Amino acid sequence: MIRRALLGALLLLPSAARADDRKPLAIAASVVPGAVVHGAGHFVAGQPAIGRRLLFVEGVGLGMAVSSLAVIAATGASRRTVAPLAMMTVTGVGLFALSALADIYGVVAPPGGFGAPLRALPWIETSAGVRGVHDPQFRYGAVVDQAIDVRASRMRVRLEAMQAPGGAFFRNAALVSGRLIATPDHSFVDLEAGLSERAYRRDGFHVTTAELRLASRLNLEHFAATMRGSFVELLLGAAIASYRYAAGGVTADDLLLARVGYGVYLGAASEVSLYYDHRRDTIAGGGLLSGIGAGYVGYFGLDARWFLDPRWGVAFDARIGGAYIAGASLIFRQGAR
Repeated sequence: MIRRALLGALLLLPSAARADDRKPLAIAASVVPGAVVHGAGHFVAGQPAIGRRLLFVEGVGLGMAVSSLAVIAATGASRRTVAPLAMMTVTGVGLFALSALADIYGVVAPPGGFGAPLRALPWIETSAGVRGVHDPQFRYGAVVDQAIDVRASRMRVRLEAMQAPGGAFFRNAALVSGRLIATPDHSFVDLEAGLSERAYRRDGFHVTTAELRLASRLNLEHFAATMRGSFVELLLGAAIASYRYAAGGVTADDLLLARVGYGVYLGAASEVSLYYDHRRDTIAGGGLLSGIGAGYVGYFGLDARWFLDPRWGVAFDARIGGAYIAGASLIFRQGAR
């Protein structure tokens, strides 16, 4: 009832006002009552069709999240059913959050957005950086990382290496992906297969992980013209991990991989994104919660990439979960225009 009343009040606002006069009010409405009524900013901006779409996405996301969480609670997070239900929860919460962020972006951004995706991807990209880590369980202090991406047509190979000073921790990983769907505006769907090795030498165990996942990005100009220059990301998959202990013994575990994010293009080749990642086997780990949510929540992150020219750029990232990690990398790429 409250939501219907707020929506009715928004529709009663003067529709004859010029767009420039409505913009400050639309920005304010996208926050309050936009936190409850997603699309409020577009209703005030005189674009009710887009507002209704955002409101519909909010309702779908809320329904998915509430219904799946209810079943998880009723089954006591049974291993037989928790995987698809958790995937449904992550997707539902993602839709709920993304509809709110898209409403704010749509009334704040200028026509055409703040930037556009890179049309010609580089054939090779390398990066090197350092990250500070605060973890109550493992003493990393800081880690250095390097990565190289090589692309050829629709195929991509990525190699990564991460190590803590002194060698107490290292991670080596390889990822091979093929682009299944690609559009002229750089929306895509990729099939990815990865293999990684992590060693916690001070704590006496190694972990080998094999994973398979679908990674996608959709530029939101397909959803509405006001969303041009923004995008959503969704990753879904599964992994198997083998744990080997220095004291002897081997155990195995399976992992649900799910990630949802919202991003904005900046300029001709830069971007920034916010995301939630459901996996809990990274340095960021999972959120430290008590009760039925313990062990089932991943981490939140922010990624930003800014290119000073077609070859050189910098990347910044921060992640909050069971640990806190933040750092920067220098990027060099060849073949981008």
